[in-house]
Amino acid sequence: MNPGLIGVAKTLIEKGANINAYRPGCNAGTPLHHAAKRGLEQTVKLLLSHGANALVRNDDCLTPLDVARMKGYTSIVHAIENHICYFSGWMREFYGPGFLGGFLAPRLLSRKIWVVIIPCGFGNAIKPPRFELAIYSTLQDAQPRTVISLLKADIEEPKFHKPDPSISIFDQLTSKHLPLNL
Repeated sequence: MNPGLIGVAKTLIEKGANINAYRPGCNAGTPLHHAAKRGLEQTVKLLLSHGANALVRNDDCLTPLDVARMKGYTSIVHAIENHICYFSGWMREFYGPGFLGGFLAPRLLSRKIWVVIIPCGFGNAIKPPRFELAIYSTLQDAQPRTVISLLKADIEEPKFHKPDPSISIFDQLTSKHLPLNL
């Protein structure tokens, strides 16, 4: 796909082309997979704006978001995440020995992180939708530092009554505790 062919893509969509058409095999995927693989940001945004399904997996079980992350296309990752996310924003992650948290100012033992909550599967009447929390060190990162399945996580109720509201997530798969400030 040539980036200069965005006009052709628009015309095909206007004429009724199936934007979720799936091509099986070694070059498997939907047009969104192919645009994400080649770093075609305008094409990705065009497909998403016309209803392309960003959760479809190709023959390698990768979504278009997974493909963009692997290729390192930060702008594509942001475009897809912005389209499908339920929440995105800056939070503060606490780190360091737990016993120091009560003695030192929280800002001394915390760092800003970008977090995104996105669906990672389809829900139906029997199974609830699945979500994951992707944690990025910076907005320039295409690959998240940590991904936590929220289906397999214990989430402590947010403490909104405190001057510095916080939430705590315990990832049961990795036994990792993640205290965050809102």
